[in-house]
Amino acid sequence: MSLESKSAFKKFKRAELEVSDKIGKGSYGTVWQATILSSGQEVVVKVIWPDPDLDPEDAKKESPGEQRRAAFKREIDMMRRVGLHPNVVAMLGSTGRFCCHVLSLTKS
Repeated sequence: MSLESKSAFKKFKRAELEVSDKIGKGSYGTVWQATILSSGQEVVVKVIWPDPDLDPEDAKKESPGEQRRAAFKREIDMMRRVGLHPNVVAMLGSTGRFCCHVLSLTKS
C-alpha cells in the first residue's frame, strides 16, 4: 500500500456526516448522499444494511449479521490497497466500526 493511500484514509465519526438522500441499495449496503460537515464536501456514504439510524423499519426486522460485516470489511481493505486509481471511486475513509464507507462523489 502506498503512503499516499494510507494518509488519505480517515476515520470518521457519524456525527461528522450529514446524510441526506438515499441513492440506492445493494446486497450489503445502502448508498446515501451526504456532506462532511467540517468542510462542506459532498460525498456518498455506503452504509451496512440495515442501519438503525437510516433504515429504522428494516433494522427492527433484521440485523446486518456477521456475513455482511465481513464483506464490508473486505471491501474497505480492498479499497485501501487499491488507493487512488482513475477507474475506482476514491474511498476517503470509514467510520470507526467499519459500518460506513465514505466515498468521493463523482458526477457525470
